[in-house]
Amino acid sequence: MNQPSIEDLAREREQLQADIREAHGVLKDLRQAIKEARQEIPRLMADKVSEQMQTRVAEGLDAYKGSLDEAIEQSTARVMERFDTLAAMLMGEDKSSRRRGETSIPDLFKTAAALQRAERRRPR
Repeated sequence: MNQPSIEDLAREREQLQADIREAHGVLKDLRQAIKEARQEIPRLMADKVSEQMQTRVAEGLDAYKGSLDEAIEQSTARVMERFDTLAAMLMGEDKSSRRRGETSIPDLFKTAAALQRAERRRPR
């Protein structure tokens, strides 16, 4: 069996040391890449979360707008109905008040005007 010469062993040792240095360099680059990737993850997640938040907020606002429009429509109808009731009362057309025997507002004004005229005509 042939034993390797000292020169062959020295060359082999130098080659192994060069390979080890290269492996250390690659390992250092890999660790740096891992560090950068770990730093990038929160930013990517923040972008993804922000994107999802914007989508969900937009969906929520659309749903809210629909509900709000419906509520405004119903409230407007109730206000208009109330104004119609008040107008009927002011014009003396309120049927429920008349059924209860209450005097209408126009009749009250007529009565007040008649009393004032009578008051002016009365001698003092």
